[in-house]
Amino acid sequence: MYNAEKMEFSILHKIFDTAIEVLLWIFFWYVAIWNWMDGLMNTFALCADQPYISDIIQAWMFSIMLTLIESLLNIPFSIYHNFVIEEKYGFNKMTPGTFICDEIKKFVIVMVLYAAIIPLLLWIIHVSGPALVLTLAACSIGLIVILSLLVPTVIVPLFFTYSDLEEGELRDAVLNEARKTDVSVAEVKVIDGSKRSSHSNAFVSGFWSFRKVVLFDTLIAQHPVEEVCAVVNHELGHVVHKHVLQQVFMSSVSLTIMFLCFSFILDNKGIINSFGFEN
Repeated sequence: MYNAEKMEFSILHKIFDTAIEVLLWIFFWYVAIWNWMDGLMNTFALCADQPYISDIIQAWMFSIMLTLIESLLNIPFSIYHNFVIEEKYGFNKMTPGTFICDEIKKFVIVMVLYAAIIPLLLWIIHVSGPALVLTLAACSIGLIVILSLLVPTVIVPLFFTYSDLEEGELRDAVLNEARKTDVSVAEVKVIDGSKRSSHSNAFVSGFWSFRKVVLFDTLIAQHPVEEVCAVVNHELGHVVHKHVLQQVFMSSVSLTIMFLCFSFILDNKGIINSFGFEN
């Protein structure tokens, strides 16, 4: 019942997101938001002497406004998912205060990431010339790798607290499973997932000598050592079979194709104008 209800709700959510996306294009709301940001820049004297700098500021403001609109539209769905569906089946442990704090943190993180990524991408577009597609693809792949390192080490600690798994049977068993699969593990950590949900999970993060196994405290509380090791083995399997590298490769292919399409549109004023963008 839980999975069926969650799936039905997910489908409705995706239909809503798709409908909003279609409406944004059909009624030229993207253009309206872009022009609104242009007007705000003129009103508050944010325009720089160099057009390139002004483009960065406007693109950042545009992206932040779209993120804000998307977040506001999706908050009712998040509330229903956490405080109705998850609560109904006894999984939700999140308080309204925690929910609000998490949403604010997510928005601030997006603002910071956009402030770093948008200037970089626009600078590449500005200077790359014929090598635009390959340069954008290489840069994006690099960003994916960097983010995969930053998420568990910088972003996750903003929401959860890590602690060392105490010495004992469980820690020895986890390290033994890592040795059996020939995966080097430097640390075994526990994360306080119980503050938000009673779902149990585990994951492996990092590379080489920096790799660590992270166990949710709910996993430890709800399952015996053998079952915890089974979950850990599943996560170690992702490392053994190089699933992360496979995902990076597939992302590289899709990004290259996307940037090829982007370079075609960038040189075609007719396509840009047909969507309502004139400057």
